[in-house]
Amino acid sequence: MTTLRQNIGDRRFAGGRYTAAIGPVDVVGGAPGVRDRLLAIAGQGRHTRIGLIPHPTAARWDHDVTRAVAVREPDWGRVDDIGTMMELANDTATAPIDIALVDDHLFATVDHGIGDGVFVTELLPALTRVTAGPFPRHVVAGDTVTRHPSVRALASAIRRHPGSTARSMRSVVHGTAGAAGPQTSLAPDARRQTVVIGSEPGFADRLRRLRDDRFPGATAAATLSWTIDRHLRGAGLPLAPTLSMMVNLRRHLPAGTACTGNFVGAVTAPTTSPQEMTQAVQARLRSTDLVVHQALSDALGAVRPERMREPHHKRAVHDRTVRLVVSDLSGSPAIPTTRWNPDSVHPRTFGIATLCNRSDEIDLVYTRVDDRLFVTARFFDGYHDATTIGSAIREALLEPADAL
Repeated sequence: MTTLRQNIGDRRFAGGRYTAAIGPVDVVGGAPGVRDRLLAIAGQGRHTRIGLIPHPTAARWDHDVTRAVAVREPDWGRVDDIGTMMELANDTATAPIDIALVDDHLFATVDHGIGDGVFVTELLPALTRVTAGPFPRHVVAGDTVTRHPSVRALASAIRRHPGSTARSMRSVVHGTAGAAGPQTSLAPDARRQTVVIGSEPGFADRLRRLRDDRFPGATAAATLSWTIDRHLRGAGLPLAPTLSMMVNLRRHLPAGTACTGNFVGAVTAPTTSPQEMTQAVQARLRSTDLVVHQALSDALGAVRPERMREPHHKRAVHDRTVRLVVSDLSGSPAIPTTRWNPDSVHPRTFGIATLCNRSDEIDLVYTRVDDRLFVTARFFDGYHDATTIGSAIREALLEPADAL
């Protein structure tokens, strides 16, 4: 059996599962056709990461496509509640990449050690097409796929920006992380809940117009995040004055270098206005702080692996405030390549439910299909009320200007 060495960044995420759903799709060949396309993608090379069997404490992972992939057609009836079925898919997954074909929808549950949100936004559309095509699409001919993205990004930062990188290293080494509230382990049976809310057609354009008219210089993602934040506060949730914005760190890799595993960072940004949120995120992305932090974190994990917290370890945080954690995947170029089912009664939908491991968190993922935006919220049932969260997000998507 083949084994492949993995970096600390991927091992840190191993064992945690996230689920994505897309539909209605026209899946050629049913479940056997999906499996054939998965095997065809795996045959393109190990850079696709299909075939890996993640393990959080092992430096080398088995590579065995027959054990790493499961494709099934469970009898779950019609797809009426996407969020509930995403949790069901997650709970019943049996392989690192588990694909469930239900009605005319695909549900993909992926071990996070294999890859981040970029991976699944490319995988699901590829599985709907007659031929999957090159995978992943962001790797082009001539690229070198690195297994050590933080090292390559840091080396590039040192060459290009030696002064600011040195300052970032001093800042990260001597800085202190914000103190979290007292933590205990959640009960093993603590349940996560997912809700998927879609906007009306044309919302993406309305959101951009609101941004241009009222918040010049802000991004659409920041404007949407600020709007949702305001509606959730209006519903009585005690939100923190900042949120975490997950960002793709591949932009820091040198030209001609690609990463098909995990390479993301988190930026803390104020929720006071869309402009301030945007400025905070962009300032961090322009600096080398995130790259330095990721590289040093990986180095620490390599030297002291016992300090790596498994991402699927559920934590109860005894703090009154609630944190929003936002991932914006609405710009994925792969979604328009989906083979949709034009005769279905279901509206086109694409949602991603992330890990969410803290009781004080509400994780939000933004996706886009045509001119509709989707917000997938995941949180722990019993700590947050699904009806309240769903209603607030629905109102934010119905009329974002109401947040003013």
